[in-house]
Amino acid sequence: MMVISAGDFMYGVNKHTGELVWTRKTFAGRLSNGRFMAAAYKDRLFAVNETGGRSLTMELNPFTGYTQWIDAGNGGHTHRMLFFLNDVLYFISRGDGRLYAYDINSGKMLWKLKSPDSEGFMSMQVHKGTAPDEEDMLVACSWKNAYRFEPAR
Repeated sequence: MMVISAGDFMYGVNKHTGELVWTRKTFAGRLSNGRFMAAAYKDRLFAVNETGGRSLTMELNPFTGYTQWIDAGNGGHTHRMLFFLNDVLYFISRGDGRLYAYDINSGKMLWKLKSPDSEGFMSMQVHKGTAPDEEDMLVACSWKNAYRFEPAR
């Protein structure tokens, strides 16, 4: 399945045939314009709106477009990349400059971190330790500094 976000709609398209499988416009009346950054992880689909007055963070069924869970509790819009590590979704809000962590199984926000300096976070990277003595880590950068954080799990 291929998911396309355009205007106020999200579309599920069969990537082999080009057939439109589902259309989603259920964001009317929310402080979001419906344009989302979507990413797949473990055969599941997650999305956070790219622009708008309020972040909507959600899991969708990739085959039906049905909402598995949604959180509409945060301000601003998201960074254009979503990251995953140990069943946690990470992203930076371009609106408030904070680093967010969500449990993908419950949809609950685990934390949101403010940059230690006066600038908001602008970019991030997730590193999965591969050697026995190498730890997992998050690196988030503001305009001034780079910071290393422990993952939420």
